[in-house]
Amino acid sequence: MPLSLPVIPMTMAEFSAMPHQLGWKHEYWDGAARLSPKASAVVEFRRAIVRPVTVAASDSILIRSIQPFDADALAKLFESAFESAIEFAGYSTEMLRERAEESMAEFFAPDHEPDAARRAQQPKAWANASFVAEVAGQLVGAAMIRKLRVGPILEPVFIAPDWQRRGIGALLLDATLKALNSVNAEKSDEAAVDFLYSRCHLGNPASLAWHIRHGFEEIPNLPTAQHRWQHYLQQAHALRQQGNVAAAATAQAEADRLAGQVADLEASQDPSAWGLLSS
Repeated sequence: MPLSLPVIPMTMAEFSAMPHQLGWKHEYWDGAARLSPKASAVVEFRRAIVRPVTVAASDSILIRSIQPFDADALAKLFESAFESAIEFAGYSTEMLRERAEESMAEFFAPDHEPDAARRAQQPKAWANASFVAEVAGQLVGAAMIRKLRVGPILEPVFIAPDWQRRGIGALLLDATLKALNSVNAEKSDEAAVDFLYSRCHLGNPASLAWHIRHGFEEIPNLPTAQHRWQHYLQQAHALRQQGNVAAAATAQAEADRLAGQVADLEASQDPSAWGLLSS
């Protein structure tokens, strides 16, 4: 079953002292704390494609190019990989299955568009840099590269639950970077791809850690900075309510630092301060 939205019976005083969870919206009504993912709390990343990934090859894991015939298996893999993810908290099983099928349909649509002119005008997938991981004929992971205005985005990379934390994500990323570098070798400097982009929800610590571990750097954006700022403000308040003065001071200091980042982003004339990967 997908991750349910937490509903925790408590008093208003208990809610005031409740630790704040990063990436979640906290609300209180009808005698209960109610948590839901903050939709705008999305961390954006980029990574130079010329920098390699440190990865050990595996004899048992086959990395190959993604193909249209993979669509059904990929939808099932998407559903199992994201069943407990914050991004789909509150979804029913049917809703998650529909989203998985929609994601695959969107990815493969350009390949199935019979009109070449329309296919060129509406590119959504970067299929020649997208890969699947296969073990004994079963798909256990995938890296799907889509096209944005700024360049290729890793959206998403997903691994079967039983195969997570075994280096499959690194193998897929390695294949993708090599493919993008091969594309660059065939293009002019003006058309070269410098970065691979990605994003994940602020409330997904495993994904955040994976990106940092594999060389991605965060691209600051205002909605995420605001959410972090509010998180530490609320955390400082909750810790004071609990009587933990030292921890409250630490949280408040981080809130003060983030307030400066928020002010800088609010003052920026760069539209990308609101998010570079929105289109």
